[in-house]
Order: sequence, then C-alpha cells, then structure tokens
Amino acid sequence: TATLGQFPFQVLLKVELSQGRALCGGSLLSDQWVLTAGHCTDGAKSFEVTLGAVDFEDTTNDGRVVLTATEYHRHEKYNPLFATNDVAVVKLPTPVAFNDRVQPVKLPTGSDTFTDREV
Repeated sequence: TATLGQFPFQVLLKVELSQGRALCGGSLLSDQWVLTAGHCTDGAKSFEVTLGAVDFEDTTNDGRVVLTATEYHRHEKYNPLFATNDVAVVKLPTPVAFNDRVQPVKLPTGSDTFTDREV
C-alpha cells in the first residue's frame, strides 16, 4: 500500500464520457499539465482530476486536490487501432500548489546519461 507523499506526481483521472465514466492514471508534469495515455481521451467530455491522495474513495483525506479539466491535447498521430503514439496531456484549469503530496514527476535533463545503469 502506498503512503501519502510516496508518489506525489500520481494523478487519478475520472473521465466523463457520453455514456458513463472511465478511470485512468496520469503523471503531473508541471503545475498545470498532466501526462496520460491517448486512449484515455477517447470520447472524453471532461476529467475529474485528483491529486495528493492514495485512497481515492476516502474523501476525509485532507490535502487532496480535485479539479475539473476540459482541455486536452492528444498526439496528432495517435492510432487507436494499433495504440501507436498513445499519449496525451490534460491542462488543469488553474495551477496547483506544490507540497509534500503534490509534486511534478522528475524527468531527466538532456545532459543526463544512463550508461552502465540498470532499471
């Protein structure tokens, strides 16, 4: 079980569709952008975005951030048949404040090298 603050970049997306809802995960890239899979935007009307929580059904969890987003950009060459270029970004309606439970994912810089390292 994850603990609060263990994965501060993790985002839950509840995707509002014309018929029902879907759940997707995402990673916070900055104070206003979330990276997710392109297929998570198929038929999307809006996204309920939850940050800073580990149990998304526990609404007593102080410190969570819940926003509704409607703007997203899917890779222009996304192909649902073959799942190629299956990537999208969702824009949050307002910037989120960073704290110990909400942080952007740490990405490598262009000068980082990973020679002789294992994952």
